[in-house]
Amino acid sequence: MTLNRIVGRVCAVGVLVLMCMSGLGCAVPSALWYKFAGPPPIPPKYVFPQKPLLLLVENSHSSSVAIPEADELSRVVYDDLVDHKVAPMIDPAKVQRLRDEDALTFGKMTISDLGRKLGAAQVLYLHVDQLDVEVPQGSDMVRVKIAIKAKVIDVASAQTV
Repeated sequence: MTLNRIVGRVCAVGVLVLMCMSGLGCAVPSALWYKFAGPPPIPPKYVFPQKPLLLLVENSHSSSVAIPEADELSRVVYDDLVDHKVAPMIDPAKVQRLRDEDALTFGKMTISDLGRKLGAAQVLYLHVDQLDVEVPQGSDMVRVKIAIKAKVIDVASAQTV
């Protein structure tokens, strides 16, 4: 068999498949397109300026004491922001060091004061209102219910963007 015959047969099969699919409507081609191309990209509602960004996650029950769930959420969000190159990030260890040095003073600082102290131009502040983690007995599944309020604060003006 020559190369031309092989290409001709592949094209004929492709055309036959397309003809069969056209009789089924748009559902099958759409499903295949989604399967292989993935969902369409969603444009962001807010694009961070490329200035140093500090991520601050606090639990609603305590703003000055380390909360393990808030710290874990902070690490996950920080890694996601770094992976997507959202903005130059301030190391979250700096926040923990500042909190460990003097928890009382840390609790009295405003968000913009924290940003200024750590060299950030903007702060992504996540306030955890609700965090319920449930592990049903005899199951490996974990159910999480979380409610968060997010705001971006410009450090220089102390205004919410």
